[in-house]
Amino acid sequence: MILTFLAISHWSSFSLIVWGVATTFFGTMAALTAGRAYGTTPFLLIDHHGFLIGLPLTVNHYSLPWSEIEAIYPANCGGSSRYNRKPCLSIRLRNPQRFRTSLSSLQKLLVPKKPRQTGTPINLPQSFFDLSLEELLNQISERFANELSCCEIRLWREP
Repeated sequence: MILTFLAISHWSSFSLIVWGVATTFFGTMAALTAGRAYGTTPFLLIDHHGFLIGLPLTVNHYSLPWSEIEAIYPANCGGSSRYNRKPCLSIRLRNPQRFRTSLSSLQKLLVPKKPRQTGTPINLPQSFFDLSLEELLNQISERFANELSCCEIRLWREP
């Protein structure tokens, strides 16, 4: 610390200003980038193409076209015992292995290889949604009836 101060004390005032501005700029940019890359807010976008899912602590998101989905249903996920499990929306895939190969290395760490509880690697907790799972399933069935029927996707109502 003292050596840094002694080294800086020999700089000209212009050099100190440039150094201060550069340090402030790059420090701010690094903090903003880290905040955006590792945000804590999950998101789910459902449209006529399929699902777009962004999870907390991941840099990227992933998309699921309707054609890759086999079934959508409520389930109980997480926790080590059946009493600790929370409601979630499960999305069963036609080819889970193809889905895993499309993920980045970081996403592969977050998605289980062999999902035991629900039989699918994609389980979105109830906390993702402003709606109850029942209301969400109703909206999916109403708004995307054509996609569900065209791709032969089963929509289950009960866990």
